[in-house]
Amino acid sequence: MRPRAVVADVLVSALLVTAAVIALTGGGRIEIAGIAVSARSWSRPLIAALLLFVASQAPRFAGRRVAAAEVLDRLARLVTATLPAIALAFTAVYIIHACGGLDSHGYVAFSELISRGQLSRALPEFAWLAVDRPAEVIAPLGFVPSRDGHSVVPEFPPGLPILFAAARLAAGPGAVFWVPWLCEIALVITVFAVARARYGMLTAGLAAVLMAAHPVAAAYSMQAMSDVPATLAVTIAVYALAARREPMPVAAGLAAGFAILIRPPLALPMAMLGAVMLRRTPRLALTMAAWTLPGLVGLLFLQYVLFGNPLVSGHGNTLVKIAPSAR
Repeated sequence: MRPRAVVADVLVSALLVTAAVIALTGGGRIEIAGIAVSARSWSRPLIAALLLFVASQAPRFAGRRVAAAEVLDRLARLVTATLPAIALAFTAVYIIHACGGLDSHGYVAFSELISRGQLSRALPEFAWLAVDRPAEVIAPLGFVPSRDGHSVVPEFPPGLPILFAAARLAAGPGAVFWVPWLCEIALVITVFAVARARYGMLTAGLAAVLMAAHPVAAAYSMQAMSDVPATLAVTIAVYALAARREPMPVAAGLAAGFAILIRPPLALPMAMLGAVMLRRTPRLALTMAAWTLPGLVGLLFLQYVLFGNPLVSGHGNTLVKIAPSAR
């Protein structure tokens, strides 16, 4: 496709997305680089999109180089590609720019520590509290008392806080709330790539639309939570190792390692992926395993530093013991 046609398609998609978002939200007024932009009519961008699409096809019609069926097919593909963008843009309008509970506060507060090069937060004097475990009483959400009891350490794994810290350093504290939404965009693209590699363009387009409009994915892309980033890391690992004609075991291993950093229990499905590939192509599976180790070893080392045991996390001991029955 010619560059001019690509630019036209991108502009048409952007106008369709704008029309849909205005229709769904009622529009509003925003400031971009100090310039106020107000948009409340969905019909104007829709008409502009249709006119631009017709104008982009006019030269081909004039030269009789295109059939009506080809134009309809291109329009259908363009609309299908635009649907995920509409869903993602609609979700962006309702991103929650605040910590709504234990998990989100734990991730965001941990990212603040990482951005300052710290792993713990000192506690104020609490000897005056008339309770048995005062450190647990005054520990903020998402933190647990350290081994010495004079500070608090993060309860949650470091994967998502690392992403948040990078966003914080790059664009300020408010950028952390955009990370899950950006991961949702990457997830839609990755799901499309997986489906296209296995089943073709039509199925890939449908998969992308369903992924973008999935209610659970949409809900968690609006919050400072780890669900969407963890899903993205796993999907990238699957795509890089099992969906491509030319596997990328290094990328798969790095994605698997980061998935474990985000959510340690994901070590099991990543091990299953490696085991499946081990039977088919041992070299690729071993390469993936080698590049997964940095993430796994990094997590175990962090848990050793914070809790004195690589198998102990902020949620407790990994080796769950079954308590004896009460007599």
